[in-house]
Amino acid sequence: MVNKKMLTSKEVCKELRVSLPTLNRYRKSGLIKGFVIGLKKVYFEESEVERFLNACKGIDNETKKL
Repeated sequence: MVNKKMLTSKEVCKELRVSLPTLNRYRKSGLIKGFVIGLKKVYFEESEVERFLNACKGIDNETKKL
C-alpha cells in the first residue's frame, strides 16, 4: 500500500494563497478533490494540490499567449 501525504485545509490554503471559503468553493465545484474525514475535517492529497497548481499554471500560460 502506498502512503500518500495528506494536507489539511489550512495547509492547502497557505500553499494556494486562498481563503478557506475559496478553497471550499473550489472543492464543491470539483476543481480540487478533497476527502471529508469525520464530521468536518477535510484533507487533500499532496499530489492533488500539485495537479491543481499545474492546471492553474497552464491556464495562466494560455492567457499570456492570447
